Amino acid sequence: MVDGLIAFVTRADQDPELQALIAAAATPQQILDLAAGRGCVVELEVLRQASRELSAPYWPWAAKGTSWRRQFFAGA
Repeated sequence: MVDGLIAFVTRADQDPELQALIAAAATPQQILDLAAGRGCVVELEVLRQASRELSAPYWPWAAKGTSWRRQFFAGA
């Protein structure tokens, strides 16, 4: 479901309100729910694998390092 992630990222890049919601996400599931609420099907594994490339400031792991990002996904 990479297409769903691409569609979600494209939408987020254009929507400051959505960016704020993504930035506030405490779990990967919250991000998946935000995507689903906007008609974008994103699988957890796709999000996790792509997270290294998702570096816009609104991603919860932005500028927090690899260890923090791994921890974010560890409980999922």
